[in-house]
Amino acid sequence: MNRSRVGILPARKYIETGKMPVPPRCPFHLTLKIIPLLSNAFVVAGAVLGCTHQVIPTTPASEAKPVISRSVTDLIQIEPLPIATKYRNQWTPELESEFWVRANQAIQYYGGKGYGNNYGENEKRSYPYAMFDFIVGNREKALEFLQSEDAQAQDNQHTEGIDYYYAFTLKGQIRKYFFFGQFLDPTYKQRMFDGAKTWTETDPNGRPHPIYGKGKGGDGWGPDVRGSWVDGRNTDNLRAMREISVYLMAEETGNEETRRLYKKKIQRYVWALYNIGMGEWDSETYHGHTFAAYLNLYDFAKEPEVKQLAKAALDWMSAAAAVKYYRGGFGGPTKRDYKESTMLSAPCLKTGDESEMVALAAVKNIQRFSGIL
Repeated sequence: MNRSRVGILPARKYIETGKMPVPPRCPFHLTLKIIPLLSNAFVVAGAVLGCTHQVIPTTPASEAKPVISRSVTDLIQIEPLPIATKYRNQWTPELESEFWVRANQAIQYYGGKGYGNNYGENEKRSYPYAMFDFIVGNREKALEFLQSEDAQAQDNQHTEGIDYYYAFTLKGQIRKYFFFGQFLDPTYKQRMFDGAKTWTETDPNGRPHPIYGKGKGGDGWGPDVRGSWVDGRNTDNLRAMREISVYLMAEETGNEETRRLYKKKIQRYVWALYNIGMGEWDSETYHGHTFAAYLNLYDFAKEPEVKQLAKAALDWMSAAAAVKYYRGGFGGPTKRDYKESTMLSAPCLKTGDESEMVALAAVKNIQRFSGIL
């Protein structure tokens, strides 16, 4: 099979047969026997981005309190929210233990490093760095950064100073609110809630910005140029980060009309994955940002049907990545990879890789793969 073509073919035949074509020596071959096993085999973001075993939690997302702890072997681990066994992918305790050994290498690698800043969409890196540092144990420092005033708070006065504009920032805002919310200052978390309620009262996409209206046009992606209450760029990853963030905050704040609208948008995208394919299939860099956004939906959506949509998307992307993955990179054509492979990060940490060089690169690149987190 020409592996470079798999991603643009409908995935239906793989679901019908329950079999996947797997490249030679691909480390996924032990786990990718049938489609329902896939998403757990691909997720590395369990360390920060979430409890990837879960599908339907027993408590609302806003009340969930994931536990960060150390095992008897001194490994940092995150205990997932309790769920019914029938909703879990098949994943053995042995594979889970091996994953946490590898995940701890990434966690420790980023612990204690500088974060960067929160100007523009720089949170796509700085938030993951701070979240890793929190998990390592530097909680006060990490929380101070995560709750610091946005560098462009004046642009976000209408959302209580919280940046709900940039898509790359939104991905981290969602993880910060739902996963780290139990550790946030209650006043700050309330600001996030109040800002999100205003933000999702009506569809924020294309809604004229309170300060900049429809924007001045020209180069750039900020609200001053593009207008709108939210980043309107529409490649797969940016669309996923936007649509899922709007959905989750509309659901959280009770803006039902907006929630229903964005549920339809998510349904349409997941349908397209299985019937048409993925527009950014050839971009190993951005594939991970889409995956991370759907992890947010998988972890935090309250409606069971929406959680199943998230799982369907994660399974498809896992299958697609597994087919194309080979020794730390994408086989076949690749676009917008910025001269560095990032596809390797999640597969290596979740399932291992025979090459020590590839495994080391995975540790160093994991924050870029999923933004992580």
